[in-house]
Amino acid sequence: MQQEDGLEGLEQIYASAHVGLAVLDADLRFSRVNQWLAQMHGIPIAAHIGHGLREICPDRAEQSEALLYRVIRTGEPALECEVRCGKHIFVEHYVPLRDRAGAVVGINIAVEDVSRLKQIEAELRDMRSRLEAEVEERNIALRQSELRLKQAAEVGRMKAFEWDPATDEVKHSGKIEAMSRPGMTVASEHETGQWFFAHIHPEDRERFLDNIYNLTPAQDAYHIEYRFLPPGGGVRWLEESGRGFFDGRGKLIRLVGMTADISARKEAEQEVRKHSEAAIHTGRLNAMGELTSTLAHELNQPLMAIDHFIYAAQRLTEKQDCDRNELKHLLAVSREQVKRSSKVIQHLREFARHGKLRKESLAVSALVDGALGLVNPLLMDEQVAVHAGYAEDLPLICVDPLHVEQVLINLLRNSIDALRQVNGERRRIDILASLVDEGVKLTVQDNGAGMDQAMLEKIFQAFETSKTDGMGIGLAISRSIVEAHGGRIWAETPPTRGALFHIVLPGS
Repeated sequence: MQQEDGLEGLEQIYASAHVGLAVLDADLRFSRVNQWLAQMHGIPIAAHIGHGLREICPDRAEQSEALLYRVIRTGEPALECEVRCGKHIFVEHYVPLRDRAGAVVGINIAVEDVSRLKQIEAELRDMRSRLEAEVEERNIALRQSELRLKQAAEVGRMKAFEWDPATDEVKHSGKIEAMSRPGMTVASEHETGQWFFAHIHPEDRERFLDNIYNLTPAQDAYHIEYRFLPPGGGVRWLEESGRGFFDGRGKLIRLVGMTADISARKEAEQEVRKHSEAAIHTGRLNAMGELTSTLAHELNQPLMAIDHFIYAAQRLTEKQDCDRNELKHLLAVSREQVKRSSKVIQHLREFARHGKLRKESLAVSALVDGALGLVNPLLMDEQVAVHAGYAEDLPLICVDPLHVEQVLINLLRNSIDALRQVNGERRRIDILASLVDEGVKLTVQDNGAGMDQAMLEKIFQAFETSKTDGMGIGLAISRSIVEAHGGRIWAETPPTRGALFHIVLPGS
């Protein structure tokens, strides 16, 4: 009876396993084959039975036979044997099957088709090389921008000026090229305050004049950057610092200061701003480069576990008192490890994708509703209640909804993971949208286990995670996305329990 139960458990393993399984006799003829291996070979199960290895898979028979005969001769298992067959790569595990006297009478075989994994490894190695080259190219561009900015600061020459409001006369210590055509000296009719004011950019003129005419004996200094329209055409940026002098009645009688042409610096700053999105992506590429270096470890762990579980199951079937429940357990954990391998690859693919921001104006509530709709199955499965509240008269926000929605999904999934540890009380997530000086603030709070101070300080760093199965890149990417929108994100530990995340996004 025990033997029949053992055979029934073996049949269940053969029917459910996601790897190829077979038994060969001492002459290397198939005596048992599962459906998975039959599909690999493209030959029905019945056509295998009684036929030799060379008849079923002649392309790889020569490689496999040498290993199989060694197992029969030595009685030692051969694990993780890589066998190539055309475009396919197989990892095969051979475990001797013994009779009651201990003699080897056959071989248990487990076969995994790792062709796709090997292809992904090669693609990721190639991707890493290309990413490293792109990172270096972006770093060079950023260094050049920084150099131009430094040069602009060194080239800028300050010129002193003095203005008499009573006569409108302006005196300069030297000519500022931005105020004239190339080679032209500033003519006497140009050396007046009114001429100068008239050539300030219309959008900056009122702000400039407010700085001048709002000076008082108590607040007698100002500093301003503004655009100037030179007679020769174009637009130049000027930086000016000045101080007013007053008579006994508080009337402005003289204005002195320094003016510099900072157009080159502004152009360099604009170029740096253009690189801001590239810089954020460079950070992701650097992280991706580091991530690919761990691929072998991430995939090797579940594959090794599968190997061990299958080996243990095969050894278990050789026992007379085979435990059927233990066989089911080994099969279940093997399947979980296969799923984990798939998730690792899927996560890497999603992380490698990158697109430019496509902003649009929308209500915060629409963004929250979209994120909640995507995680609703998880919320229901984990029995988590969500409460969302919105302050009145919230402005629209100008964001890329796909990217910012992903940030909210990351925060909600983290909260759901934390709430799995909560037993005996209601699991809850609160989302609150409020108005702040910088724009709109979104707060996500849960009543989960929370974080200690050490984790709180490094939670947004790549590869830092409090989850045993986490990769530590979700919050790092979330911060990059929020900062690319001109916002900020931070975390706190509330007075009671749980975790508290804040996002501030500019209004449209």
